[in-house]
Amino acid sequence: MPMSITNIKDEEAELTVKLDNGDLEALNEIKDSWKFSSKENALRFALAILKKSIAGGKKIYVGEGEEKVVVEPSENLLETETKSEQTP
Repeated sequence: MPMSITNIKDEEAELTVKLDNGDLEALNEIKDSWKFSSKENALRFALAILKKSIAGGKKIYVGEGEEKVVVEPSENLLETETKSEQTP
């Protein structure tokens, strides 16, 4: 199923998004599997993990022992560099 997050409103103090399709299914699965009390709390937890990873060099590891791997966002989820940001 396709993933879908739509930006409805993006202001300085408020962000409103619409989740449906695969993204909503993933959020529901995460909520149920982790037994979060709400979808909002599942999102709070995800944001906390991402925020905490900033101090750790923006790396998140999954797995155990020798099986640990770094997970990173795919390139299509990241900002593209502009000419002024590129180094010569």
